[in-house]
Amino acid sequence: EGQWRKAESVEEHARLFKGVIGGLVKSLGCQFSVGKSESPFLHPGIQATVKCGRNVVGFFGVVHPLIREACEIKEEVFYCELDARLLVKMMIGVPAPAVSDYPAVWRDMTLKVALKDQAGRVLRFIQEAALASLTDASIVDDFRKPDEEYRRVTYRVTFQSLERTLKSEEIDAAMGTLFESLKGKHGIEMAG
Repeated sequence: EGQWRKAESVEEHARLFKGVIGGLVKSLGCQFSVGKSESPFLHPGIQATVKCGRNVVGFFGVVHPLIREACEIKEEVFYCELDARLLVKMMIGVPAPAVSDYPAVWRDMTLKVALKDQAGRVLRFIQEAALASLTDASIVDDFRKPDEEYRRVTYRVTFQSLERTLKSEEIDAAMGTLFESLKGKHGIEMAG
């Protein structure tokens, strides 16, 4: 109550849950993807298998409504099961990331994303810009005003250096380069 935005839908929670699982699998050096799942104790429309390359290493989704009802659970429940032995076999040596003693700086930007486009695709464009001090990019919000023919997707980009504290002029220049790349290469503009 009192939050500035409405509560997330089950589908939005499922996407976030998928992101957490994907982050875990990727941290092991495995290629993450999802596939079709038909687990009888998960909701038929909100479930998927977890794949590393071509191998199925688990599944996840929303617990089936009949099971929730039998257990007298009112809220949606998410479930994930991963085969740890198989994941360990597929694990690739992933070096630990370098840790910086210098502060990270983040900037939020809201972009116009076509209704048919995926917000994750634009996130990939941001990451592919390969800015020297860009260390992370994530989706913070995704909303649409009723009278607009596009979505407003807010991305958070994080900058950090291993050698020194970044100056705000450097961050401004990097953001300018990023905006030029997004608009010039992909036709993506800032939302006003």
